[in-house]
Amino acid sequence: MANYNQEDLPVSPEKRDELLNKVVDVIARYELFTPATLFLAMGKPLAFIGSQLMFSLAPIAGVFVNEDTVEEYAHLLSDRSNIERLLDMMEEREHQMKSKKK
Repeated sequence: MANYNQEDLPVSPEKRDELLNKVVDVIARYELFTPATLFLAMGKPLAFIGSQLMFSLAPIAGVFVNEDTVEEYAHLLSDRSNIERLLDMMEEREHQMKSKKK
């Protein structure tokens, strides 16, 4: 894994966590932890290709959503460690939700 300076990163660690938390919030709202985990684990090898596709489609997606947000998510996908971080965050949220139900 490459070593980056804080200012070299396209998305700051704070913004990264904010974006990943938004994804976890949606997954938690619909309680889709298992399907999301399977999808992310199986798609992890293709995450970089998906990120490049998002970069190329960002101008078109900009008609419907904020183009900068699409590019930020594309930057997140281009680093496999962010997929692992997302999986960890989902697991933690799922455990929190299960303990609240008890």
